[in-house]
Amino acid sequence: MIQKQKRKRNPIRTVTTLSVILSIMPIDAARAQSPSLSPSPSPSWYDGFNTRLGYWSGEVGLNYMNGQTSLSSPNGSASTSTTNAFRESVRITNSGFYILSPRLFTGYASLDLQLNQNKNSGSGDSTAVQGEAIGYDIGGTFLEEKPYTASVFANRSQNQTLQPFGGSVAGIHESRGARFSLRQDSILKDWGYPWVEANLGIREEKNQNITTSFGHSLSTDEQSRTLDFTASKGFETADLWLNYRFNDQGNAAFSQSNFQSNAAALTYNLDFGPTLNRRLDSTLYYTARNSVSPSTAISNSERVHIDHYQNLSTDYQYGFDYQTSGGFSTLGQNSGFTVSHQFYNLSTSAGVNGGQTTMPNGSITTYGGQLGQGYNHSLPGKGNFSANWSGSYQLLSNNLSSSSISVIDEAHTAPTPFAAGVGFPLSHNFAVAASIEVFNVRGGGRVPLTTGVDYTVINENNQITIVPLAGSLLISPGDPLVVSYNYQVDANLKSATTSSGFGAGVNYRWISISFRHNQTTQTPLSQTSSLFLQNSREDSVQIGLQGTLLGMAANANMSLENSKTTGNSKSTGSNKSADIAYDRGRLGGSLAWVIQSNMRMVFGLNASETKYTLPVQRTNSSISARGSFDWVPADGWNNSASVNWSSYKGSTIPTETLVQAIAQSSIRRGKLSLTANVALGEWQRLGSRSTNRSFNISVVRQFR
Repeated sequence: MIQKQKRKRNPIRTVTTLSVILSIMPIDAARAQSPSLSPSPSPSWYDGFNTRLGYWSGEVGLNYMNGQTSLSSPNGSASTSTTNAFRESVRITNSGFYILSPRLFTGYASLDLQLNQNKNSGSGDSTAVQGEAIGYDIGGTFLEEKPYTASVFANRSQNQTLQPFGGSVAGIHESRGARFSLRQDSILKDWGYPWVEANLGIREEKNQNITTSFGHSLSTDEQSRTLDFTASKGFETADLWLNYRFNDQGNAAFSQSNFQSNAAALTYNLDFGPTLNRRLDSTLYYTARNSVSPSTAISNSERVHIDHYQNLSTDYQYGFDYQTSGGFSTLGQNSGFTVSHQFYNLSTSAGVNGGQTTMPNGSITTYGGQLGQGYNHSLPGKGNFSANWSGSYQLLSNNLSSSSISVIDEAHTAPTPFAAGVGFPLSHNFAVAASIEVFNVRGGGRVPLTTGVDYTVINENNQITIVPLAGSLLISPGDPLVVSYNYQVDANLKSATTSSGFGAGVNYRWISISFRHNQTTQTPLSQTSSLFLQNSREDSVQIGLQGTLLGMAANANMSLENSKTTGNSKSTGSNKSADIAYDRGRLGGSLAWVIQSNMRMVFGLNASETKYTLPVQRTNSSISARGSFDWVPADGWNNSASVNWSSYKGSTIPTETLVQAIAQSSIRRGKLSLTANVALGEWQRLGSRSTNRSFNISVVRQFR
């Protein structure tokens, strides 16, 4: 039988009660009734619990934007469209407010009110639109000082902005989400699991945009839901990371790019050995994508590095990559060993490697080795001499039932910045142009691109180069791109590839000269000839100058290259392996003029010309120039301007010229700031001309 214990009086509660009574009584009366008590109230459990609104700030702004796009075609037709936009805005922000205690919750909130007036004209039509827009940005953090924190956010904005070189983007962005964090000083540390951290985030985003540039317009309507989880565990000499992401994305304008994906990565690093002179790096990656073309990928990489001595080290690698897409699957495995040695100024590297790729129509096996050395030595007059040579031998064996091989999502990056005729080559020769599919995967999406609109294809000597077009509304400089395609091989070819190269150079502070020779020979072992084997030779000389010219920092570089590629077969066909030979010259230089400590101008020029002598005589040439100006006075006024011009002429793609210019200026006086910019972009191709012109000015007055 459990006896009921007598409840004891809580002395803390009594003191609290007396404190409240004393706090509302006059001091003299309190002293008269309780002369033994201190006039200062005792601390109570709710001390520090109150509410504060935090710091108020606000701003009012006026913004005017004018944009014009014109398009003319070879047949004489022309069109022009103009946009005038005026925006009045008021923003009120409160940051650092809390409820009960800043240790419990700290938040921020802002409200943005806009009055927008737009007038559009073009092709004889004119429209005027006036409307209000409401934006907001709210969020906060719970238990910010604790090992377990949580933060929430929600925001909405409506903007109409200019692109860097003309054109405009107008749209609405909305996002909301939450993030939960576990820090190292959590309860797991007391349970014997120190150095553990984790983060869990969820968010939902919506983007609706209309982009106008070079006479074209594009509407997008994207929605995405994302869950991210990361965790890490530290050990005395090792680290372990786990990353997981779920993404559900839809695009009303490109339904074929809608998808759901799961991606996870596990990474482990370990330093071990008697003196921790050995290191293991291991990564396991998995992704599954449910879309119009479902795909799955699993990859793994293992690497062990050992420092045997200060000048001797070895590396061991192994990896595999398994991919499935549209019922087609490939498995690639590779391994290698490398030894590196340093003897005074002479460095030596040698290695062997092997790999196999298995596909539904068979397998491809490769193995070989390579050896190289490099030497460096100082010269009188603060100069340096360097020399190097390398050689490799590779064996390839095809065991296939067909001559076509599929490549899935080969990763590339769009050039930065765009220039006429500038692109990136595919990794495999003899690609079938009709099979090429290019996608923009920025932000996790998969937007299909169109040849002739977003990019063009150059095929030289069975090597395909993808060139993004400046008029594309789906590609921006630096965007991540993936390319899927088929390329041709001999189904049962066995061949050997021997490569060698050597070079030398002298480098002083004001001049550098170098020479390089590379040669590759591909020999069939199972047959007398092959359309898909080529021998190549390349010699190049580079000269660089740097110093001061008329008080300006200057540098110039020049390279001359002679190259020849011959095929192992003279047979005709769609993939004829014709001989090709050319001489290529490149010239580049720049001048930097520091007018004052806060004023600088830079001029640059690059030119390239390629003269083909085989199979027919022809010439491709490109030239680009850039100038920039920056002026930052001490009073907070910032000014910058830049002009980029590039031109490409050749027989492989149409003549193309691109001009991009932009000027920006901003100044702040106390709480008043002024920003203005003007931009111009002009693109000429196939006799057509597209022009973007834009001007924007903004005035903002802040209140604190």
